[in-house]
Amino acid sequence: MTAHPEWKDGWWKLGTLAYDMNDFNECRTSLNRYLSFQPRDSSAWALKGLSEFELGERRQSLADLQRADRLGLTEDEDLERVANVHELLLLNAAADFDKAFKLVQKLSSTGCTSQILIEGAGLTALRMTILPKDLPNEREDLVLGAGRAVCNATANHSAVANTQFSGLIEQYPNEPQLHYLYACFLLKDNPDEALSQLHAELVISKTHVPAMTLIALEYLRRGQAAEALSYAERAVAIANRSAQVQFALGKCLIDLHRMQDGVAHLSEAAQLAPNDRQILWSLAAAYTQLDDQVAAQRVRQQLAKLDQADEKN
Repeated sequence: MTAHPEWKDGWWKLGTLAYDMNDFNECRTSLNRYLSFQPRDSSAWALKGLSEFELGERRQSLADLQRADRLGLTEDEDLERVANVHELLLLNAAADFDKAFKLVQKLSSTGCTSQILIEGAGLTALRMTILPKDLPNEREDLVLGAGRAVCNATANHSAVANTQFSGLIEQYPNEPQLHYLYACFLLKDNPDEALSQLHAELVISKTHVPAMTLIALEYLRRGQAAEALSYAERAVAIANRSAQVQFALGKCLIDLHRMQDGVAHLSEAAQLAPNDRQILWSLAAAYTQLDDQVAAQRVRQQLAKLDQADEKN
């Protein structure tokens, strides 16, 4: 290859051959050369990221797998699936569970049922910042059970998921995060039982901010702002940089006619999540109630820009 250093196809072939032979260091080196000619080749970024995963270079691997994902891997479904699963594992290790869960949803919807996806989904669900290879043996059944339940839930296999969640609760009644997971699954179709599970989570995990936030939002949905308030206030006291938490408290205060305080928290939520339409609509409505038409129009213009951006994409 040194005789033809600019032969990009050769660097690609050498990189893929090295990957097939598990020579991940050579794969990375060759694909770096190839990508200097073809920087938008998503397959090359994916293979480079997978090689870096095997080499233990987690940060660079995640960056390259995410770049491949952004560029799109639709021409190679198998490579896309493998790259997405490894991206999921690295997001778990980096404690970025919200992005990880989106990948669980994507992969489950395609019918992917691999062991490594189920393990990754379980780690996401239980918010464990480790890779499957580092999972203690005594935690394996719990993680696999949670992974199966979450994958079935996201794939709309509701009856199976319900049986699996309830079985996990029976087997691990004091396990942190499980009652919250089951509540999220139940919330749409059985909100009363979901609320019971959220309260059970708080008995086990007294500072579980997502459970507090969901309780507050469910009480708000029922028109019980007074009951919601204490949970939203507790959540903000723990996690005041969470947009959803600030939103929940802002909505509580608005419903309790504490308009200025409510708008302050909704404004904070909008700053933390400037592309969240639900937050922006609520903020615009609150400004309208305060008869601050200038501020309301400013927020509506922000919403219009989001709509225009979606149309372009």
